[in-house]
Amino acid sequence: MSLPKINAPLFTMVLPSTQKEIHYRAFTVKEEKILLMAVQSEDVKSVSLGINQILKNCIITEMDIDQLPVFDIEYTFIQIRSKSVGNIIKLNVRDEDDDNLHLVEIDVDDIVVIFPEKHTNMIVLTDELKLKLKYPSYSVIDKVGKDDTQETALLRCSMDQLISADEVFDFDDYTANEIDEFIDSLSSQNMRDIEAFFSSMPKITYDIEYVSTAGERKTKKLEGLVSFFTL
Repeated sequence: MSLPKINAPLFTMVLPSTQKEIHYRAFTVKEEKILLMAVQSEDVKSVSLGINQILKNCIITEMDIDQLPVFDIEYTFIQIRSKSVGNIIKLNVRDEDDDNLHLVEIDVDDIVVIFPEKHTNMIVLTDELKLKLKYPSYSVIDKVGKDDTQETALLRCSMDQLISADEVFDFDDYTANEIDEFIDSLSSQNMRDIEAFFSSMPKITYDIEYVSTAGERKTKKLEGLVSFFTL
């Protein structure tokens, strides 16, 4: 007779990018081991891969985890972590002035995804054409990291659709060379607008408050999930 398995409790949350509800379960020992190994490696890529694997294990709703934007992955992981091992994280924050470490506590339930007010993924190229961009995922960032021309590779992977009044062009239907030729035809203003999309992408953020050795109250902003593991 096989041993009975313990059913993990199920929870729901809303994805920041789509506002759609998804279902997930809490960590088991298996996921805790994955996270521990990733964090102990002190390698950003290992942490990202570990988080990605944990989401694939814990999210019950059928979806392609590899296509989720980075901020969705990070926020979802935080929600799972909160329900699994508690909502408080203790971190040592290094003060830039006195170079000392200060122990702080973070309530992960207070971590939010910030969407800048004027941020948009729809870029107006001309009076007739608009470019729809998609947010890069962990898998895209990993792929781009191996490319010699990272900026072009990231843009190529982030292009979703070219939209005119009469037709919609899906970039998935075109080769890398064809997309690169299109990128080369963009104006300088087009590129500045595209760069603004990347620089203002939504991200998880949290303001840490602590008192320095000199007694001065300070605030340090954490952005992106990796910063919660590498301070």
